[in-house]
Amino acid sequence: MRYVLTALLAVVLSACASDGAQVSFSDYTGYSSSIAQYGARNGTMALAVFGNPTRADQATLDAAVADGLRGTHVDRDTVFVPAEPPPMAGYRTVVAFGGATQQQICRPDFRPAAAPKAATADRLAAAYCLDDQELSYVSARHGALSGPNDPALHRLLNTMGHELFPLENPNMRDGCAPWTGGCD
Repeated sequence: MRYVLTALLAVVLSACASDGAQVSFSDYTGYSSSIAQYGARNGTMALAVFGNPTRADQATLDAAVADGLRGTHVDRDTVFVPAEPPPMAGYRTVVAFGGATQQQICRPDFRPAAAPKAATADRLAAAYCLDDQELSYVSARHGALSGPNDPALHRLLNTMGHELFPLENPNMRDGCAPWTGGCD
């Protein structure tokens, strides 16, 4: 029942973004809120941002992405810290404008195809990673962006952040995974 409610909430949150932004897929293969808390145990979460669909410089976009993710971690006080060069090991959040698959987004050699510089509709992917494994993954589409401070981008990042860091893994209930057959 919780899984159904979580999925329904995700659809409602996605529909609330009337600006063309829509979360299209979420996966929580290795996720738990305790792992998320451990990954941010010093109050910060490393942030790697790839691509830039705006005319702003990368540092400005990175700061806007960190701001859009603020308050979405299980520990609401966690600060997302853009890193240069992006860290590709340890616990981190990866955001890829232009999109990325689950299989590639956490890899140490990940370098996505260049995101379009024009403010057109495009894909966006995000993952909570530990080394080369995605613990949670979200993909979305967004409409035209006026820049890094566009409220539509902030809303989308906020929705994606809440999807990446849920209070409990929607695939599990009371410690039972749906594929075990032993859960009611």
